[in-house]
Amino acid sequence: MGQSFKVLQHVFQKRVLIVALAGYLLQAHWVFSQPEIETLSDERKNQIVKALLAESWQAEALAHAGTQTTEKTIEELNQEQLWQGNVPKFDMHFTSLAIDFLAKGNDGAPEKVSMVFDTSQRKLKITHSLTASPQFRGGVRFDNYNEKRISQQFLLGSGKSSVFIFAPYWGTGSDLHLLVCPRSLEHLTGNDLVLKAESMLPESVLWGVTGRLKALLFSGTGAGSIRATIETSDAIAPAREQSDVARGVNPVADLVYQPVSGHQPAAFPPEKDSNQAFLMVLDMQLPAGYRRKIVEGIDLWVSQVAVPATDVTVPVGVILETKAAVAVPEDMRYIARHKGLKAHMQAGDCTLIVAQRRATKKIFKDKESLTPAAEAAPLN
Repeated sequence: MGQSFKVLQHVFQKRVLIVALAGYLLQAHWVFSQPEIETLSDERKNQIVKALLAESWQAEALAHAGTQTTEKTIEELNQEQLWQGNVPKFDMHFTSLAIDFLAKGNDGAPEKVSMVFDTSQRKLKITHSLTASPQFRGGVRFDNYNEKRISQQFLLGSGKSSVFIFAPYWGTGSDLHLLVCPRSLEHLTGNDLVLKAESMLPESVLWGVTGRLKALLFSGTGAGSIRATIETSDAIAPAREQSDVARGVNPVADLVYQPVSGHQPAAFPPEKDSNQAFLMVLDMQLPAGYRRKIVEGIDLWVSQVAVPATDVTVPVGVILETKAAVAVPEDMRYIARHKGLKAHMQAGDCTLIVAQRRATKKIFKDKESLTPAAEAAPLN
């Protein structure tokens, strides 16, 4: 009898261990699951760079693929009629981006430069860890009132860490497009200024985002099911709660993205492209078996790009803090109407930053195609 009890106890302990291990593996799967990643084509990069170097910002010219309306089929119209009234609310946008660069210091040795791009206060603010200009040590806020204006700022850094930034209009919830060019300001002759190309390579990337998915499924008198899920790539902190599941009459899902603390930045890939994504996925099923999946999200890109030479304007106040101050005539130094001097920015590498809302993806499945096994399987 004692021996039989020990055998049963051993079997029970093994089963508990297996269940615990399975739960751990399932949890690990959720923590490290990767969303579908989209890349930024070379053609698209060139298009954005050209727009950033233009005299005025034309956001409508950069409307991304998937926003065009196409004629819907009879089947799609029938599906939309079936799901009419079940309109979920997806609310998400990026809040920050932290990039660590590797530049050259005053002695020529490698030096880390940290830059933070922050939109949490509804304005675009950029800080530079090694800025040498007192007026920029608290960060620089960029204009977000003129939709056609491209703001240009030269952030004077120590060593070879100075950057020239092109930042067009940005409003809460809109797409972000930035060009960060490492350049050193030098005086040639007379009033001629040049922004000399320097090397400043990204080493790591960490994005901050916010997101909330709220949905109600009108299921009538029968029981329906609803599941909301958050997916993050490696440069975005995983969510503490990655899913919300409900089943019953008129079930409700309300999932708020709360990032885990202490998430480490992702290393910048050697191929010069960091492609990231933040997705919120909603899967609904009606009592009759019809299913619908909706995917919305944000694509987040940081890329090294080659930028052609162009002429820019450098603020007089910044020039006066450099050795190139001799290029500023005496009669211009204290006259407010003179905002800056023209400078020739050399061709060279820059860092392109894009945060873009992904086009909505909808997948429908008829009840006739559902089997007991298919009901539990996710829609692709």
